[in-house]
Amino acid sequence: MQSLLTNLTKDRLLQMARAHDLPVSNERKPELVSLLAQRLRDPLAVHQLIAHLPAPAQMAFTHVRDAGAH
Repeated sequence: MQSLLTNLTKDRLLQMARAHDLPVSNERKPELVSLLAQRLRDPLAVHQLIAHLPAPAQMAFTHVRDAGAH
């Protein structure tokens, strides 16, 4: 997860952090990666995020989950 996040730009990481209501301001990229990785390790946070996605995206995540990739 962290390696995927590390490949994103700082601006994209800030967008994601704000979308997750994480308190961010001028964090450096490694700090943003750490905050987001911690958030995305929380199963409840991930389930809430998936619940807000459009139906096709929810179905894709459901198929991945049902295939055993929790």
